Amino acid sequence: GPDPLALQWDMTTTHKSDWNRQVVDTLCSLYMTMQQRSNWTVRSPQSIRKDITNKFDQCRKCWRRARPHISSSGTHETMQQVGDRLVDYTNERLRMARVLSRRTTVTTGKEDLPVWAYLNSIVETLGKDGMSSDESETEDCELPVFRLKTMPWRANFGQEMQIIDEQRL
Repeated sequence: GPDPLALQWDMTTTHKSDWNRQVVDTLCSLYMTMQQRSNWTVRSPQSIRKDITNKFDQCRKCWRRARPHISSSGTHETMQQVGDRLVDYTNERLRMARVLSRRTTVTTGKEDLPVWAYLNSIVETLGKDGMSSDESETEDCELPVFRLKTMPWRANFGQEMQIIDEQRL
């Protein structure tokens, strides 16, 4: 089995192999010993084992990705080609992270919370009747056409309503 003083994973197999299970068991018991000695927050052995297994799976995925691929002609990638492929992969992951981060910032930006609270209070105050058209007609094609009836006593919330309309999914 694995040497507890020089643990090594078997990357050619999954975490379910006998070798890797012994490595997980050793790491789990080492963690639990450190947890008791250092007064860390107590975690269950199942939680520790799950985290170690997940980390192994991540490492194995990276290891497999970094191995030279075989082309359709049967030749192996050069180290330069592997490096280029990994750089392209990393750049694409970073680009997607930026896109998703931007989406999150735009949709849940904390600096916008007071604005959205204000807009929400307007919508709730107006209610469904305050948001809809007051008069309707039918055109030649039998489709209803809604006309906004301007009420002089009503405050102008046109810009606020436009912001809400533009943000609808």
